[in-house]
Amino acid sequence: EDRKWMRGPLFSIDPEVVDQTANAMAKRAMKLQAQFEASQLPIPANVAKKIKEMLDNFKQHLPLVHALCNPGLRPRHWETISEVVNFA
Repeated sequence: EDRKWMRGPLFSIDPEVVDQTANAMAKRAMKLQAQFEASQLPIPANVAKKIKEMLDNFKQHLPLVHALCNPGLRPRHWETISEVVNFA
């Protein structure tokens, strides 16, 4: 899924699915970190912590994903977006 989100066509992305999946993965990583720490397994706990941090960083971009995947965007909107980001 993440490859589709990061490398696939923008119009094939369902932002709600991205949102739900990212939140579920972050929650799971947090639980795994706690379980590994309780079991005194510091290396797996650090891996789970790092994954949670990466997901949190990714989740910061979800509002942009929602905005860019809005089916109401028209060619004129894309032209304006292209101008703003210097993508001609």
